[in-house]
Amino acid sequence: MNRSPIFQLTVCRLNTQCSFTLTCWSENQQLQANLEYPRELERLYEAWQCLYPKAYLSLPRGRGEEGGGLTPSSLDPQNQLEEAKQSLLWTFNQWLGEHALLNIREKIQSEASRQTPENKGVDLLVACNSIDLVRLPWEAWDLNSEAIRISRTVINVENEPVSTQTNFRRGKARILVVLTDTSELSLNKDREAVRQLSKVAEVCRLKFKLGQNAKEFKQQFVTHLRDERGWDALIFAGHSDETPLTGGSFELAPGVTLSMSEVEEQFAQAKNQGLRVAIFNSCKGLRIAESLIKLGLSQVVVMREKIHDRVAPAFLDKFCQSLTRGKDVQEAVQDACNYFKSEKITYPSAYLIPSLFRRPFRAELFRIEPSPLKQAWRDWKPTRREAIALSSVLLFSLMLPVQDLLLDVRTLAQAFYRHQTKQLPREASPPVRLIAIDQESINEANETIKEFETFPMERAYLAQLVRRLSELNVRTIGIDYLLSTQEPRQKQLSEAIESAVKQQSIWFVFAIDNRQNKKVFSEIATPQWSLQGDLNFWRWYVELPTKATCSSSCPFAYLLALSHTLNQSLSLTGLPQPNLQNRTEFQQELSDYLNTEKGQKNAIASLKQTYSPFGWRSILDFSIPPEQVYERMSSGEFLKSAFPGSELHQQIRQQTVVIASGGYPEAGDNFSLPLAVQYWRRVQNSSQPKAEELPSVFTGGEAHAYMIHHLLSQHRVTLIPSFWMVLLVALLGKGMTLILLKQQIKQREQWKLGLVGATGAYGVVGFQAYLWSSVLIPWFLPSVMFWFYVLSVL
Repeated sequence: MNRSPIFQLTVCRLNTQCSFTLTCWSENQQLQANLEYPRELERLYEAWQCLYPKAYLSLPRGRGEEGGGLTPSSLDPQNQLEEAKQSLLWTFNQWLGEHALLNIREKIQSEASRQTPENKGVDLLVACNSIDLVRLPWEAWDLNSEAIRISRTVINVENEPVSTQTNFRRGKARILVVLTDTSELSLNKDREAVRQLSKVAEVCRLKFKLGQNAKEFKQQFVTHLRDERGWDALIFAGHSDETPLTGGSFELAPGVTLSMSEVEEQFAQAKNQGLRVAIFNSCKGLRIAESLIKLGLSQVVVMREKIHDRVAPAFLDKFCQSLTRGKDVQEAVQDACNYFKSEKITYPSAYLIPSLFRRPFRAELFRIEPSPLKQAWRDWKPTRREAIALSSVLLFSLMLPVQDLLLDVRTLAQAFYRHQTKQLPREASPPVRLIAIDQESINEANETIKEFETFPMERAYLAQLVRRLSELNVRTIGIDYLLSTQEPRQKQLSEAIESAVKQQSIWFVFAIDNRQNKKVFSEIATPQWSLQGDLNFWRWYVELPTKATCSSSCPFAYLLALSHTLNQSLSLTGLPQPNLQNRTEFQQELSDYLNTEKGQKNAIASLKQTYSPFGWRSILDFSIPPEQVYERMSSGEFLKSAFPGSELHQQIRQQTVVIASGGYPEAGDNFSLPLAVQYWRRVQNSSQPKAEELPSVFTGGEAHAYMIHHLLSQHRVTLIPSFWMVLLVALLGKGMTLILLKQQIKQREQWKLGLVGATGAYGVVGFQAYLWSSVLIPWFLPSVMFWFYVLSVL
């Protein structure tokens, strides 16, 4: 429904005076003004009207004295026409720009400036009391606003009661097309133009056949016009003329001419059966337009002057193109006129000829309604601004720095929410013991180990840690250092590892780098009795293996979690153990065991290695405090501690131990500190009697510890990508705009408050979904997208 404000400007001429009355139907008010009619305007119009046919060499679609061959003057007729047109339009706009009409112009312009998504401008309908005024190019009135659409109407059109208004047809539009075949006109291009409508409407073409009786064809036209199924539109192309006494006439075929007075009843019946618009692509159609509007048709398109055989098919082609694209009849006429205006040389002055006549009481403009799917697409398809905004937000959602930043802030907010609402996980002994080689421990070790190296890490120092862990009978040890090169004092490390495997059957998981093909140096450990896991991970996601049984390379943290799960059940029968005498790879033996029913039940089922839908990733849940994920000890403190018989000794035996860097500068695996982890460290530090300096980095060992914790505790937080949520919210936002457009302005203010609350509630629901369902729902970019749509209406 067209909701644009409708103004009617009634112009009445009495001798040399013109009265202007502006009526706004929505406000039921009028503005009036009087203006002297310039005689010069008549002369300029007649000069332009005389020159217009001479600029074309082909036959016009009409008959008259000047319809035959034209002898060009010595001057360029087209250039003369251009000068005459400019003089006419300048004088016309000067007249309408006089001060007496200031209030009328300002009223129209001010209303046009108040554009909203449902009100794209103003419709100005011009009605004149004399044919001389009607002929003037009112559509060319320069009101300094593209939002003002000028069309025509007829004076003293009676408003029909609602009960007798036409009930529009439903279903596919039906269009009756009448093309006049004469020896003087070539309508092949007209047929091609009308053929476009067959894609979106049911088109019936009525054509006079050679040898057909003229009276029979006239009756055939009348019968078609009164078809009980009704027509939505009538398109006529051929000859027509102004006959004031009979309301205009048009030629159906050679020797078959109809006056409007002859077919008034038939057109009235067709109108009652659904006929809404008539298009007469023929000459001098002003009288025809007035007759049909008075009969009750909603809209009529006619040519006020002669239309030439070069112009007519071009107009019909552009007009039909616009109709097939779902545009209304006014937009279709404007598109055709704009085309003529852009092609002034080919079609001089042609854009001044077409006019749309409308009934002011029927605001709905005719358009060919698309199918339900096409109608839905027309309503839901993004505008240019919406498409740009959506593309920009989607692009941002795919940028890795933006993803990292938003995830960092989101997990910080989640940590704060979890802490303030006291929804922390139940306290339990962390499953991971992180032995961190920090700078302080390195400084202490420098006093006992000469020429201590940090890159690569001193092998003798690692040997000390391994021997100490072996003495404590730790079952699973992970070494988060690449041991791929031969280094001094390497033998001490290899002997310590082999001794631990031989005496305690300790499971060792070594970090390797599959990207750079860096494996464990064979003299330190061999695949026959150790496990090797890839230390690479995508920040900050939980790395999972291709296969749960780890038949091929597995992530470092997953192998440690798997080893810990198996080592907790000492009573498992058939479980392979690391053995220095093994000839087959230990990882292959382990994979074979996991493929058995017993292995599936005791290990794979415990880890519950499930993959997220659509390839979505699981993230490290930094909303859980680090102290509930792992227990961190500096390597120096670990070597000095007295474990045997202590509670700490019993605790460490139940944990997976990871030897990793503690944040010293040369480590090579230091990351920027996640905001959520920084928050937890500050919370923990504030509760200490003596504040300590907080670490400024987050190590790869800590990231692996989080992964091990999540795998062992079956804690999987699935991240829904912002990209998908932005698309979903864009649909929601578009739907909301369609709802808001139907609301009054006061109601929209109420909606605004509700939507602000809904956005906040969406955030709270997202926080709780994270805790209850382990799903991270993005908030920021989807909210930005949603409010872009909503604010465009509000």
